[in-house]
This record gives sequence, C-alpha cells and structure tokens, in this order.
Amino acid sequence: MVEASSLYHTPWTPYIQGTQADNLRVLLRAKRDDLKAAYVIYGDRYRDHMTGRATMQKIGADEQHDYLAACLALPTGRFKYYFFLEGKDGSEGWYSENGLTQQSWQTRVFQMPHVAALPQWDGPDWVQDAVCYQIFVDRFRNGNTANDPASVSPWNTQPDFQTRLGGDLQGVIDALPYLQSLGATMLYLTPIFKAGSSHKYDTADYYAVDPEFGDLDTLRRLTNQAHQLGMRVILDGVFNHCGTDFFAFRDLLKKGRDSQYRDWFNVYRYPIEMHPPSYETFAASVAEMPKLRLDNPEVRRYFLNVASYWVEVTGIDGWRIDVANEVDHRFMRELRREVRAINPEAYIVGEIWHSAEPWLRGDKLDGVTAYPWRDAALAFFSGWRSDSDWFAGQLTKHYTSARIEAIHSSLNLLGSHDTPRVLELMGHDVNKARLIAAFQMMSPGVPQIYYGDEVGMYGGSDPACRAGMRWDEQDQNQEMLGLYRYLIKIRNRYPALRRGGFLPIWSKPGDPLFAMLRQHRSGNVLCVFNTAWQERDLQLSGRWLRSNDRVEVVHLTGWAHLPDGGRPESTKLSSRMAPVRLRMGPQAACLLVPKRD
Repeated sequence: MVEASSLYHTPWTPYIQGTQADNLRVLLRAKRDDLKAAYVIYGDRYRDHMTGRATMQKIGADEQHDYLAACLALPTGRFKYYFFLEGKDGSEGWYSENGLTQQSWQTRVFQMPHVAALPQWDGPDWVQDAVCYQIFVDRFRNGNTANDPASVSPWNTQPDFQTRLGGDLQGVIDALPYLQSLGATMLYLTPIFKAGSSHKYDTADYYAVDPEFGDLDTLRRLTNQAHQLGMRVILDGVFNHCGTDFFAFRDLLKKGRDSQYRDWFNVYRYPIEMHPPSYETFAASVAEMPKLRLDNPEVRRYFLNVASYWVEVTGIDGWRIDVANEVDHRFMRELRREVRAINPEAYIVGEIWHSAEPWLRGDKLDGVTAYPWRDAALAFFSGWRSDSDWFAGQLTKHYTSARIEAIHSSLNLLGSHDTPRVLELMGHDVNKARLIAAFQMMSPGVPQIYYGDEVGMYGGSDPACRAGMRWDEQDQNQEMLGLYRYLIKIRNRYPALRRGGFLPIWSKPGDPLFAMLRQHRSGNVLCVFNTAWQERDLQLSGRWLRSNDRVEVVHLTGWAHLPDGGRPESTKLSSRMAPVRLRMGPQAACLLVPKRD
C-alpha cells in the first residue's frame, strides 16, 4: 500500500502556484520511491464531472520524500481536483482532503476557488538578473579621510570589536568602476545611519547618515552614479531594534514609567537597568540594542516614514530588512505597500536564517537570505558531506519551500559580516572555494558576494570576517578575481542560469559528483560539479536536449571534455534519448549547453 502518512498537499503556496488559469502548478509530496505513477484529476469546481487529467513528474527527492509536480489548465480558473496514485507494490488509491482512500466516492476534492484568489506577485523583475555585492561600509574603502573617526586604525589592522578603519560612502563611489568590472549590479550596504558602533546596527538617528560615512549629498551621489553604471543600491533597514542613543529610548531611560515612549519597547521591570537589561533586546541580552515594538501603531508609523523617506529623497532601490523574522508582519505588509508606491521596482529582502515561506507569499518580502541553500552548499563543497543524493535533497526542499518567484529573488550568500568567510570554511582550499563560487553563480537565486571573497580574503567569525578590503593587487588573489568576473559573464550569457528551473540530474548516495539542469524556454543548461580529487567518466541523460542539438562544454573551473570526438565542435548530433558522455578532472565544474547549427 502507498504510505498515507507521507502524503502531503495543501491548496496553498508553495503546493499550488500560479495566477494564470492555463498554468496552475500543483505539487505533491510522497514517501520516497513509493509511487509508480501519480495523476491529478481535475475540473471546474462548479461542474459535476472532472475531465482533466495531468501526469505528475518527479522533480526531486530528499531523504524521506519524493516531490512531484504537474501543471493544470482550465479556462475558468476555478479548480477542484484530487490525486490518483499507483504504488510500486501494485496498489491504487485516491488522495484528497479526506486523505488516502481506495474508493473514489470516499474522496473530498481539494478546491482552488479561483486562481485570482492567489496572491499576485509584484516583485521587481530586475532582481532575477542581478548579482549582489555586500559592502560593510567601515571596512570597504576610505574615500574621504576628513571624516575619519578619531580612533581610526591602520587599514590592514586585524579588527576587534572596537576597530574603526574609516571606510565611507565616498570610498564606495570611488570603487564603482571596480564593482562594474566585476559584474555587480546590486550593492547592499550594511547600515549607514548615525550610530555609536562601527557596524551601525545600534541606530541613534534614522534620519541622518553617520558623519563617519558622509552625508545626505554623498548618498545621493552614490545612488546617482551607481544608476548611471547600471547598478542598484539597497540599504540595511534596522527596524527590529535601535541603539540606546535613539531619542525614544533616551527618554525612557530618563523618565521611566512616565515616558511617552514606554510602549515603544518591551520593559520587564522598572526602574530601567541596562546591565543586565530590564527590557527586551536584540539577540541574547544585547543591552545596546533595545527591541522595538512594531506591533505599536505609533512605532510602525515612525519607521514606515523612515523607510519611505530614504527611497524618496535619495533614490535607493530597496531595503534589506535586518532580523526580518522578528519584525511584525503588519509592518512588513505596510512597508511593502508604501515603498512600492514611491518606487514600484523597489526590492524588499529580509534576513531570515531558516525556511521562510510565511514571509514569501507576495505580500511582504520579495526574497530572503537563503541560508538553507548556503548550509547545504557549504557542507557538500567543503567535503563535510560528500553525498550528492543528500545534497540534491536539501536543494529540492529549499526550491520547493516557497513560491518560485520568491526563491529566484532570494540572496544566495556564501559568507557575510555574520559568518566566517567562505575561504575559511573551505579550509583555505582555493580549489574548493573556486568550485563553490561556480555553484553559486549557476544556481537559482541571486548570488551575493561578500566584499573581498572575490579576491581571496579569509577570516573566521566576527570580527575576523570584517577586515579591511584588500585593494593592493599584490595582496589579492588575481586568479580568483578573474574567475568571479568570468563566472558572472557566463551567468549573464544564459537566461537559464538566471531565470531557469531546477532539476537534479545526477545525485547518488555517497557520490561527490552532482549535476543539475537549469530549464528555460531559451535553452536548457546542464551544470556538473565534481568535488572529488579523482577524474570521472560519466554518462548523463540527453533528455534535456532537442533532437537537433549538439553538446558544447563551457568550462567553469578545472577541466572537462566530451570523449566523443574530443572537441565540442566535432561532437556527434545527439538525440534526446542518447546519453551524453563526459570526462571531468578533479575538483572541476562545467556546463553542457546545446549548440545548434
């Protein structure tokens, strides 16, 4: 019998997606290797009979489950449906809201009242083509020594928690040609507003650029010049908490219960104490960062005005919301509406370290920081978990965890100011770092480069990961920098790598080789990654090719070639049923792309 307890579907995202009547995507989860076949039986919910039938295709598997999908088409857009399942043991059954039954009359159909009831997606289209570059402003580049803090340290100082290096917005402006040559098209700046620390996550004044970084005019020049070079600029919105110098918290410290701002914070007891804090804070009792109550309408209005102000007066292109999973959902909905009213193409992305589907339904965030993707990639490419079957499962769970538009608009980061640098996590193995960079640039989602990773910087957890950017070419890994530039050009060359679907093609238990197909109407691209120290000979399915396609190898890192003829130009024509033979070097990555006459 089909295992009923493993079956899961709900007529809501991400298990149902789409807002077009002729292209409703339905997802079903089942026990791994339990089903021989699965079908969706569907029809107009106001008709007695269901005449539609769609065969489900397996799109991936994790350690316990298979994931199957089918697209439904109905002129009215009013769907009712259930699933007919065939088990590998020969059993048959119907799966509906009543669960699994052996009699069709016992079913209770799933209902999608109308596709128009699904949230429309209004995220900015440009994001899917972007390459994001994260800048920790104090550590990136010093463009104006006149605004250096009194305690500034030499640029190559190994930082501690009090270090100031003097990086500023003028430094970012000066680096725009470099960033353009790299291929970055979106700049994400950590907080720039007035604050007491070097990191500026303890904001004192949300309406003032910190004097150590510049002023309003400097920010305007940055956004204007970035736009002229085809780059967007997003700022870090620290709306979950403030600094102790923020006017409302200062008033609370001074007046206690009598403060008109006491309901802006969660106070445990009076009088106010900071050590230990008698109020809720960011993280674990970080006294310098009192948590704000965004469920308070007055607080919400203040910070909605802040978010709108900077978009309107400086032309920034959106916000990265710090600690977004701790921020009030009503605030996120209202921020999205008000910012979009000013700039319909503004990008709203949230810092969330876990699966984030409730934030990605189309009414709050456009995307998130894809930490589940990052965790899987680091484990596989570092060698900690050299198991492509497990890796494919983690990716499948990630790519089916939210609506696809949000997944494609989320930031695929390998390192950040909150984590050890990627080269550190790769054990200072440059080959591994090159390989995971190739995977990052070929994956669904927006690649985010943490400043300096592209020139081979290393460093452990904060503060070691926040050292000054290496600008002396003698201190840079020029080969790594060239690779990043090349990988971004490859990503831009093929629409499938920016906007295509995801399908695991090669994944086996204990195998360090992984291949994924990026599917797109302009042409599919097959991405292959050999993380082992041994050469590999393999045969890959040719089902992704059209009947008149030839196969061409695009090298990413290491070497690979097609044994049939030795050169891509002389590779024989392949039918869709014929396998593609490939030989790969150790720690190598390549693309197989169709080459048409």
